[in-house]
Amino acid sequence: MKKRIAKKVRTAYHEAGHALTALHFGFIVGTVSIVPDEGRLGHASNEGPWAWKEPEDWERAMREEIIVLYAGEAAVALINEENAEEGTGSDQEQIDEYAHILVLDDAELGKLKAESYALVQQLRQQIKIVAEMLLEHKRVTGDDIEVLLDTGNLPFWYGGEA
Repeated sequence: MKKRIAKKVRTAYHEAGHALTALHFGFIVGTVSIVPDEGRLGHASNEGPWAWKEPEDWERAMREEIIVLYAGEAAVALINEENAEEGTGSDQEQIDEYAHILVLDDAELGKLKAESYALVQQLRQQIKIVAEMLLEHKRVTGDDIEVLLDTGNLPFWYGGEA
């Protein structure tokens, strides 16, 4: 049984999970933050792929976005399996909206959730690194994350190595 973890740690893993799965699918990641705002504990903003993909690719892109949305929960499950779904309300609302648009049933959503959990397992080392970066710096950009993952070092403006 895993112990209850601090909210900031949960939030850092949750947002790191969103950011890294979004990058995996080629989304443009903007700001990733664990600074509370607008009733949220944190956020990871990305430019949905339908903004730059052809309409015939939108269904696939929405399915990828559902996987990204489930990734917050999946990343928390890496450190706290018992309460991974806690705090995923706005993610679930967005998932439900996309599921309605795509006319997905529970079985199809279950497959996308399983894909998300599997992808997060593959990305678990990077998620840990980015979560630690968020805990130290509170707010980073997708570009910062890419520099860190590509070089193993924080961008120079953070003043040091990871």
